[in-house]
Amino acid sequence: MSASHSIRRMLSQGRSDEEIHAHYCANRKVGSALVVVAFCALEVFLSWRLLGREFSAYRVNGLLADLILIGVGVRLILIFRCLRERIVIGVAIVRGFVGLISMAIPNLLNPFAGTVRFGIVSLWVLAFLVGLSMLVDSVRAPKLNAEITETDIKAKQGLLLVVGVLVALFIIGALVYFFPR
Repeated sequence: MSASHSIRRMLSQGRSDEEIHAHYCANRKVGSALVVVAFCALEVFLSWRLLGREFSAYRVNGLLADLILIGVGVRLILIFRCLRERIVIGVAIVRGFVGLISMAIPNLLNPFAGTVRFGIVSLWVLAFLVGLSMLVDSVRAPKLNAEITETDIKAKQGLLLVVGVLVALFIIGALVYFFPR
């Protein structure tokens, strides 16, 4: 059984790709959007820490992680149809390919390590902003076939405000902590 098949079985529980997308769509589901935003924020933070460092030599666990990332990413692109979801997944796939190339041939990318790492951070910042836009849309989107009360709207607006403040504090803290002196 291939990894792609087992991941699909784990996510799908017998459902079609369209049903999986409808259930986990980050443009409509606040929980999925929060996971995307948290993942992208973590990747911005981790990528920021690596700025200015050269690429390391070949590691088996890093190679396997990048291969799994690429395989899962390709499968997720086939499941998720929204452009913004595909942008975030595409950034993860690009990061996986850069990781594979840098581990297989570190001398090829080491002269350009600063530029490549800055590009990776820039892509993750883009993915993070796309994730924030999905979060805003999922909070604003009315639920289908359900009554929305004023308290539901106020709770979503409060959640959006808290998440926005936390994200802004996280970015400012990361910039202050890692800003080169």
